Amino acid sequence: MHGWEYIALFGSALAGGGLAFWVRGADPRILRMVMTLTGAYIFGITLVHLLPDIFRLEEPWAGTFILLGFLLQIGVEHLSQGIEHGHVHRHEGQGHHGAGLAVSVLLGLSIHCFLEGMPVTGYETIHELGHHHGHDHGDHRHNYLLYGIMSHKVPAAFALVTMLLAGGFRFWPAFGLLALYASMSPLGALSAEVLQRFELLNGRIFVLIMALVVGSFLHISTTILFENEEKNHAFDLRKTLSLLVGFGLALASH
Repeated sequence: MHGWEYIALFGSALAGGGLAFWVRGADPRILRMVMTLTGAYIFGITLVHLLPDIFRLEEPWAGTFILLGFLLQIGVEHLSQGIEHGHVHRHEGQGHHGAGLAVSVLLGLSIHCFLEGMPVTGYETIHELGHHHGHDHGDHRHNYLLYGIMSHKVPAAFALVTMLLAGGFRFWPAFGLLALYASMSPLGALSAEVLQRFELLNGRIFVLIMALVVGSFLHISTTILFENEEKNHAFDLRKTLSLLVGFGLALASH
């Protein structure tokens, strides 16, 4: 894994959270548009790139682990309060309640982010396995898993900082928690790289971990798209355009 990929994982979250410190009371319609685009993009790359990468390897447990990843994400969100898909829960007041909420949210986010960072290291390994199975992958330079993680870390970090500030956290404690959140996916990738060097992780394990993350992506993306559904199913041009842009970006490099 290249150094710029670690920087991208860390920087995307830091940028999204940093924006929340200066943008207060932003128009919720803009946030919904961004979330819709993000959800569409994650859903698109999952269907167009990540699922084919997994299933072309003919791993018999792949479908089971995708389902487990979907269910695991449901459990994680009981701790994280749905920050992964841009939920902003405002809890006024400082003290024990605010600190306890921060610990719960960060624990859920840490589990999610550490796990999704691990297969980023093994993405090329998965491609190589596919090549040995006689499949042509085309252009291997694009790490779509990395792009998917980055795309949802930006709004998730924005929601996290917004929640912390609304809960009474001052700048530096909130920034420290943001930095901790931003570091979890790079730490997951680094841990996987170290384990791979000591031959404690092989290609099949990477495939199964990636299947877990794909299940998580499916839950996050569909939750974003369903939560942004207009009442009475009214036509919304902004949402439609955001969907088309997100799907278009996913298809652009196919």
